[in-house]
Amino acid sequence: MPYLKSKVSRALDKAHHQSSPAQDVKIEETESSSQSACKKEEIPSPQQTVGFKPFPKSVPKTKVEPSSKKSPQSFQASKKDIQSNKNIVKNYARAMVNFAVSTHALPYLDKILQDEEDVNLNDFRMYMQERKEDITSIKNLRELLLINDDDEEQVVAFKRIFRATCVVFIKFFSVNWIYSSKVGDKITHVRYRFKILRRVRNPEHFTYLENFSKTK
Repeated sequence: MPYLKSKVSRALDKAHHQSSPAQDVKIEETESSSQSACKKEEIPSPQQTVGFKPFPKSVPKTKVEPSSKKSPQSFQASKKDIQSNKNIVKNYARAMVNFAVSTHALPYLDKILQDEEDVNLNDFRMYMQERKEDITSIKNLRELLLINDDDEEQVVAFKRIFRATCVVFIKFFSVNWIYSSKVGDKITHVRYRFKILRRVRNPEHFTYLENFSKTK
């Protein structure tokens, strides 16, 4: 019996030594495969590398078309300018009529009337007084300056005289009138002097306010 037990024990030890290298190899292979798998997992993708910035996608540029519509502010400003220009012309028209019938115009009227026949000073002043209250717009002023084919000879003479007195007023009296009167926006009134003067000399161009304000 003791002999049989020792034989069996030796056989088991031998079997154990024969099987252990294969298991070691298998374990090593398992560990190496797991390490390689870990290494594969640890390799970063190109997007994960340090300092990598993906190229931005090119976005087509959109052309912004300028808006042709006027803003409410610009529309209000243009409306205000038109009204201001209208008041300036009306102020000039009344001032020129007042000057024509004033004593300041008498020295100039004496010379102007020398070139006119069958017209006296009183008739001219009466003619201007009757139309003084009607000067409220460019249209009224233009009618008082522009000579028409169907005008009577006396009316033609009155218009020529009035045109001459307007030139005198704008040249020599308008600046003093602007700064001594209650008109607003005095600088703009001064700027309009030569525009008014050109249209007094050529009343056929003294048309609507839009054309007047755009013409230099």
